[in-house]
Amino acid sequence: MALTERKAGTRRLYYMDRVFRLRPGGAIAEFLQVGLEILEPDDRAWETLLEVAVQSLRVLSPTFTLDIAHRALQDQLPSEPWNLAEMAVDPTVVRGRAETLRWMEQWGIGTSEQRARLAVWVERFAPHVVIDLTMSPLFPYYTGWLLEGFVDFLPHEVLRGGEYVIGSTYGMGFAMEFPYDALSPFEGSTP
Repeated sequence: MALTERKAGTRRLYYMDRVFRLRPGGAIAEFLQVGLEILEPDDRAWETLLEVAVQSLRVLSPTFTLDIAHRALQDQLPSEPWNLAEMAVDPTVVRGRAETLRWMEQWGIGTSEQRARLAVWVERFAPHVVIDLTMSPLFPYYTGWLLEGFVDFLPHEVLRGGEYVIGSTYGMGFAMEFPYDALSPFEGSTP
């Protein structure tokens, strides 16, 4: 992916390509990576990003979850002993998400704007969106909202991303990575 011309305003970049990564032990693995980047996002960018993330996960499996967090939320968790199980969210029960939002408000976690945004996303993308107050960013340049997507047939996330600042560029996006040796269920279909 390359951006050859810089213009003012929002730009969306969709991509699909091969990626090579070192695995533990030094072996090189080949992955298929599919993603979306929204550079200099406008007011509608988060809705677009979440819509595309949900549609992308739905292509893989009808049973998926999209975890959403904000980088600052984990730092605001209460310091006194508390029970994380109280805030556990069943991905099939919308009430569980409402309960998480209630605890967030009670404990003063997040701003009222962040809680309102989460409430809208949870309602709009139910039953697939989960609020994850323990999510940590993959890379230090993620500065705000974070995403992780899961499907039922893989033991780890298949989608990761969020809001970031790199140099003078503000953007948001996500990538989905699949080891080529795990793609056999999708042979003959278009990612």
